[in-house]
Amino acid sequence: MDAARARPARPRAEVGRLPSDLERRWLAWIPVGLAILAAVGLMVCGADPGRWARWLPVSTVVTGYVLVFLRSRLRFNRRSEEAPLLTSLGPGTSLTLLRGLLLAPLAGLLFLPRPEGPAAWTGAILYTAAILADQFDGYLARRADHATRLGELFDVELDGLGVLLAVSLAIHYGALPVIFLAVGLARYAFLVWGASLRRMGRSPRPIPESRTRRSIAGLEFGFLSGVLWPITPPELATLAGWIFAVPFFASFGRDALVLGGFLDPASQGYLAVRSIVKRMANQVVPILLRFGFVLLIAPRWWSYAQDLPSRVVALAAQGMPHAGVVVPLFFALSSLSLAGVAIGFLGRAAALVTIIAIGLSMVALGSNAQDLLACAIAIGVLILGTGPASVWAPEGRWLERRGGRRS
Repeated sequence: MDAARARPARPRAEVGRLPSDLERRWLAWIPVGLAILAAVGLMVCGADPGRWARWLPVSTVVTGYVLVFLRSRLRFNRRSEEAPLLTSLGPGTSLTLLRGLLLAPLAGLLFLPRPEGPAAWTGAILYTAAILADQFDGYLARRADHATRLGELFDVELDGLGVLLAVSLAIHYGALPVIFLAVGLARYAFLVWGASLRRMGRSPRPIPESRTRRSIAGLEFGFLSGVLWPITPPELATLAGWIFAVPFFASFGRDALVLGGFLDPASQGYLAVRSIVKRMANQVVPILLRFGFVLLIAPRWWSYAQDLPSRVVALAAQGMPHAGVVVPLFFALSSLSLAGVAIGFLGRAAALVTIIAIGLSMVALGSNAQDLLACAIAIGVLILGTGPASVWAPEGRWLERRGGRRS
């Protein structure tokens, strides 16, 4: 999603017969798509023909769409516009195609109630596997010197499709309110906006590449993966959704204004405002979040530390023989999380551990205002980082960097 939001301008590519090797490699993926459909179908439908009748048609159509989209753009399988057509999809585009085939079964889940038991994790597993593949397809393409325009077009298309399917499924499962469908439709609204500009005789302006946009997209994908976990409390999912929506729509809104020519990203006024916003987001707000995090979490940590022996004894009496290991381990993780955010050592990772721990506590004991406030602050740290005076905070660079680039 770090490419331009609007539909990319079609590169010129010679139209002719495709190499037979390239066509055969594309055809070889059809049985892979069918095998994925069969495996997922057995998991969520079992031997129920009624469930198969509701799930299979839609999933098959989306699988076909993914394959046909790639087939219709195989002529762009070249390193540059002037370079010769490559006869192999390469490891990067192959992994992108696998990502699309993993996303396709999510469409059919929209027509089934949420499965029970282990099958309830199907949507979360498929989407998580897809976003993990998204982290490595570009890396593999660049390392293999097989980065192509085809891979770029395909990656952007699957980003939009994946977000739409994940948001729709989260709404279907009751994890997010219907209003969040706007997040899933944002890219398609952007395409309509670009087409409307051309219809009005206005030439869409190019959108500069942005490391911040890439970071926001990565966090958004991770958020949607967590929302689909069947153990995620709906109130926590909704809270996280509203917080993540702020940078998401701010980024989309800015890009829409740039695309329409209403905002010049090189103007002095814009750069001045951008500088103030970045200073607040990178230096001021993270420090406030760290103080708030410590003030909220430290008392809970101290109370937990005092009750540690009694918790172990109580849980052991309830038939949990491993309480002597689990409880101290949980305490150690919470201590590391508190310290990590406080001193800025892997603060984003520490905040994520805190969110997961509080989420599990909500599942077992229910939620309260203090838990939700602590999660809100931790989510803020996850998005913005720990700011200045951090001991070690490499996560921001990891989120912003394109995999496979040496610099």
